[in-house]
Amino acid sequence: MGPKVYSGISLESDGFTVYRVPDAGFDAKVRELAAGTTVRFRDTRYSHQDAERIRQDVMGMTTTGFDVSSVSIPQDCEVLKVGVRGDLATAKRTLEARFGARVRVEARTVVPVAG
Repeated sequence: MGPKVYSGISLESDGFTVYRVPDAGFDAKVRELAAGTTVRFRDTRYSHQDAERIRQDVMGMTTTGFDVSSVSIPQDCEVLKVGVRGDLATAKRTLEARFGARVRVEARTVVPVAG
């Protein structure tokens, strides 16, 4: 149940929203634990566990032409944002060929701190 289902959570002033791969048992357990609190569920296709696996794969890549500087996982775990330095076109081709629509590749600029 848990890691294969859970994607993320967001807190609101009137309760919280749980992002998860649909699972009736998981939903029932969350409702039980959050008794008296408003809980909303949002369906996702991927769990956080799956998104974390992709994040680790991306961060572990060694390539020529670009460096991966960051990978962020959104609450719904759908499309991971990948920040790169170097050749953006090569990064997009390489990462999208391997991970498809699960990644969005963006240029990251490093700004030196004045000292």
